[in-house]
Amino acid sequence: MKLRSVVFPLALSIPFAGSAAGCSLDAHGIAPTVDASTADVITKPEGGPLPTNWCATIGAGHDFCADFDASLKGTEPGAWCNGVTTGTCNSIENGGTLTLDTTASTSPPASANAKTMAGGGAAKALLTREFPGDRHPLSLAFDARVDAAAAGKTAIAGITLENVDGNPHQVALLAAAGATDAGAGVTLSVVEVPLGGLMRTTPLSVTLPLNTFARVEVRVGIAPNTVTVIVNGVASSPVTIDAPGSATGRAVQVGLDSTPAAAWQLHFDDVTFDFTK
Repeated sequence: MKLRSVVFPLALSIPFAGSAAGCSLDAHGIAPTVDASTADVITKPEGGPLPTNWCATIGAGHDFCADFDASLKGTEPGAWCNGVTTGTCNSIENGGTLTLDTTASTSPPASANAKTMAGGGAAKALLTREFPGDRHPLSLAFDARVDAAAAGKTAIAGITLENVDGNPHQVALLAAAGATDAGAGVTLSVVEVPLGGLMRTTPLSVTLPLNTFARVEVRVGIAPNTVTVIVNGVASSPVTIDAPGSATGRAVQVGLDSTPAAAWQLHFDDVTFDFTK
């Protein structure tokens, strides 16, 4: 199963990057960082449970989980490529960088840090993950901290469904800066590229704060076909979409993805994806 890449036909043209097969740690210059400063070391009382990471404790029970506590992209438990063994994963850096950051996280010791630069046609710093199967509804959740918001717009997350003919139906969460970088929060919209239809953008009532972590969830329901975005427990009104009634595959992306290029910075942590609940 191979999900195709589609470019949003907007004036901003936010492209949703397609997933690439395989899980090479160095395919895009990213190698796992495992040393004493990034290992999960949690002191427990003598005789207590063994040290575990977020995905093995609080985040346990999800279909897929990545907490970036040992590496940005690897195969160990809690890494982006781990979880559903038949899926594929990829990282994309084009006018941007992805790094493991041990100075900021919601589940220590580390989080993923995406940064993009202004100038040029596109800027990408994101992780993608592909999952086979047709089960739904879908839920993509993650902790996000916007550290820098440019004048342009950027996709910070997305979900793609592929129908039986191999055609993608894509939904992205689009972020735009408020009145000032230090003032208003980040506004959010749902951008949909339906099968054989025109792209639609729907502004949401929920926003992201600046410089502080928030829990974000994107829920895609099938029959009825809707998208709901939840930020720190506050839900937007459902957005009606034209998702296929049956999908043979799906993919997710988290990070920064904007055209034209703009200077953004986003930390994200504790990513979960559910498609059987």
